This record gives sequence, C-alpha cells and structure tokens, in this order.
Amino acid sequence: MAFFAGLLGLVMGSFMNVLIYRLPRGKSIISPGSSCVSCGSPVRWRDNIPVLGWLLLRGRCRNCGSGISFFYPLVELTTCAVFVLIYLKFGAGARGAGYAFLCFILLAASFTDIETALDKNFETGVIPVVYPALGAAAALCFAFYCGRFSEALAGWAAGYLVLYIPACVYSALRGAEGMGEGDFTLLALIGAFTGPAGIPAVLTIGAFLGVAAGFAAIAATGNRRYPIPFAPMLSAGGIIYLFFENTLKISF
Repeated sequence: MAFFAGLLGLVMGSFMNVLIYRLPRGKSIISPGSSCVSCGSPVRWRDNIPVLGWLLLRGRCRNCGSGISFFYPLVELTTCAVFVLIYLKFGAGARGAGYAFLCFILLAASFTDIETALDKNFETGVIPVVYPALGAAAALCFAFYCGRFSEALAGWAAGYLVLYIPACVYSALRGAEGMGEGDFTLLALIGAFTGPAGIPAVLTIGAFLGVAAGFAAIAATGNRRYPIPFAPMLSAGGIIYLFFENTLKISF
C-alpha cells in the first residue's frame, strides 16, 4: 500500500506540474497536451512518465535538445514522499485521504509561488485563488463529515485574520504591501484543517523558516528587499503540524 501511495504521489505530482505552469498564466489545464516550452513540440507519452521520463531524456527535450528544468522531477518526488509519509502515519482512511488532499494543495500553492517568483514575467510569486478556495471547501466538508465543522470554521477565520490584520497595519504605516492575499487564504485553509489550536504552531514554524530564507537570500544577493515567497514557509508549517500535532499542541 505504501508503494501504491508513492505511485499515486508521482502521478499527482505530474499533474501538479501542469497546474503550476498553466494556472498562473491563465491557460487550460486540459488541452492542449504537454509540450516543450522552448520549441512547442508535443511530449510523447513515454517521455511524460513521472521522473523516469526526465531521466531517460537526460533533462533535455527530445526534439530541440533544450534543457528541461529539474523543477519537474523535484515536484513529483516531493509529492511522492509526502503521500507515502501520510499513508504510513494516517493510513488509507478518510483522515489519510483528507490530509493527502491538503498536502497536495499546499505543495501546489508553494511550488507555484516559487515558480512564478523566479519567472521575470511576474513581479512577485502568485498563488492562484483556486488553491485555497478548493482546499477550504474540501476542509469544511471533511470537518462536517468528522463532526467538527464549527472548529474548522473558527480555524479558517483565525488563520485569515491573524495575517490580514497585521498586513493592513503594515500597509497603512509603510504605504506598501507586505504580504499578499494568497498568504491570508492559505493560512485560512490550513486553519480549517487544524482548527484554531494549530495556527500558533504553523505560524511560528512558517515565520522561523521565512527568517532563515530571508537571511539566505540577503547573503546570496546582497539585496535586503529581496521578495521571499511565504507560501512554502506556511505550507511547511502546516505539513509539519500534521505529523507532530500532539507535540506542538503541548508546546503551544
């Protein structure tokens, strides 16, 4: 079962790559099929096998020879690993399925935020609204099924407001945006799964990782205003909380 969970993770990671590239650019995720971003030639089915296709092609397009980013197999391998860990921790029941969906949304939002932040065509990282909207809807349905709808609703509201209010204050004082709407809705989504009790731990972990990433970016670029995508930090905090909920609840 762990093996099949890993296979499912690879397949979902491959689909995630489609979402990461197409959603921020307003393209259909259904058609046309996968193609080389350099020459536009369609990707053959055997070259589209998660991870294996990239390895067989040695990271280059079969038609034009241009490089294929390692970002693609990285997304697939990360999703594979997370799905296996979720199965080993929570099993294949409703809880495991719910948490697998949450992690899929969090990983998709994080990798999309990173990919668009690195693309010069975007001013900052982008978190398409479909991620937190679909995730929150699923979280509330999952909570209703588990008999904890009010807790999930309170967690959603707490997650949104705990970032929205400071961001409004910062914007009023500095006259600049310090955090995007996507970050508010992403933490709200996490709160809908964890409830209000999970927000302090998730936010603390995310802030710690954000500070570490900020220092690393300053050291690498020398730019103190280098924009750091915050979605990966919040998502990491949410995923870590799922696996260490009991310990983190005691800590906070």
